[in-house]
Amino acid sequence: RCVQETGINAEYMGLLAMLSIIGKSLRKANALKIIGSAARSLSDSNETFINGSSIAYVERMYDSWKEDPKSVHVSWQAYFSNVAKGITPAFIPPPSLGGSVSFTAPAKGETAVATSTKDLEDHVKVFQLITAFQLKGHELCDLDPLKLNAEYRQHGMRRIKEVFPELDYKSYGFTDADLEREFTIKMNNPQGIFAKQEKWKLGELIKKLKEIYCGFLGIERSHLTDTEINNWLINKMEESQNGPTLIKDKKNFFEGLQYSSLFEEFLHKKYTTTKRFSASGSDSLIPCLKLIMDQAIELGADKIILGLSHRGRINAMAYLLHKKIEHILAGFIGTVPQGAEIEWGNSGDVKYHLGCLYKYTNDKGRTIEIQLMPNASHLESADPLTVGRVRAEQDYIGDTNRKRVVGILVHGDAAFAGQGVVYETLQFADLAGYNSGGTIHVVVNNQIGFTTVPRDSRTGSYCTEIAKSIASPIFHVNSEDPEAIIKASKIAAAVSYTHLT
Repeated sequence: RCVQETGINAEYMGLLAMLSIIGKSLRKANALKIIGSAARSLSDSNETFINGSSIAYVERMYDSWKEDPKSVHVSWQAYFSNVAKGITPAFIPPPSLGGSVSFTAPAKGETAVATSTKDLEDHVKVFQLITAFQLKGHELCDLDPLKLNAEYRQHGMRRIKEVFPELDYKSYGFTDADLEREFTIKMNNPQGIFAKQEKWKLGELIKKLKEIYCGFLGIERSHLTDTEINNWLINKMEESQNGPTLIKDKKNFFEGLQYSSLFEEFLHKKYTTTKRFSASGSDSLIPCLKLIMDQAIELGADKIILGLSHRGRINAMAYLLHKKIEHILAGFIGTVPQGAEIEWGNSGDVKYHLGCLYKYTNDKGRTIEIQLMPNASHLESADPLTVGRVRAEQDYIGDTNRKRVVGILVHGDAAFAGQGVVYETLQFADLAGYNSGGTIHVVVNNQIGFTTVPRDSRTGSYCTEIAKSIASPIFHVNSEDPEAIIKASKIAAAVSYTHLT
């Protein structure tokens, strides 16, 4: 668990393996004293993941330190030096994800490390708190615009928690008086906000981490084991959004939201009794898809293939693919518009099953194709067809890097969690004959799966739990916050171009 969630390095895991067989014979009594003390320190911290392999590791560490103190990690330097002087402070483990708290090993002739043991322990606790926010901050996010979680808890939905001790500084032994204390968070490979600033007051640090990870946008990545991807995501989450680019994106978002809302209002008034699977309540979906497509185009996509279920499909045809309004309205009336005989044929199919193709030119003059795949009544049947079409198009044009043709799939929350074809499609992700370079999945959580509320339709905390099976980063966004949607859309579109294959 620790390897997955914190990226602890191999050297530290070797230490953990060694600690589990304390009590077996050691060739050096002094080493026994040192390691025994380290074991007690970890035991006091309630560590439960120690398992044994070979005591030779610690002997080599101790021998290396005696020959050259600089040959071992600075935490071992401080620890061995103090124990040799009869001082047995708590062991300070090497940090996760390349990070380190700031402390100093004793110089030759000194009687003890300058920084107190408590100060070292508090720095480690601060680092643990930072990691907790980066990995689990999504649990505190405001992702419930309808405020239904309290009701779910009353009905015994235990997975909807109310208390999160990992994100509470008091759980680490800090008090309100510590909020004004200054800590140095010095990293070997600093990421995000720590690349620009090392010294933080505890209160300011917690406030900043909550702004980034506990607002209207959260990220799940504790299931990711690739350090490079983790660090890239940290940088993207923690970088500022301010500037002219954000203003432009907000204007485009408002335009899409306005179009989506007004179009739905028109259809509701004009065709009140006609089935249409409205996007109302999830109006942000349309400008969100537009943002993702624009970002993909900017990064080099030549074609986008869109798989979309019923919800909001007609709206997407009108705004994203510029399908003629008279053709769309003909579907409500039940006629075939003049000039659309080839498109409609004699299938007798309904208006929200049809696909279409559109050549789109962005504001920088790039022209690409956007294709909406046909969709059958079975909600997720378009998933493998869309991903398969993307791969076929890539092979046809020789796109061996899998970057020029991009797939986007839109799901409903209950269908994504409940239909087996979703998992079957996800498992194509890294297969040589089917890999398409990464698909962007947008899951619309409208809090009801046709007739079923979340507490009766799934087991996990989120409807996206299944995406963890392929080590995909997951973003949770409150659809009432345009800036959060803008940021999530851009990061999601960039992930496959930057790292994932």
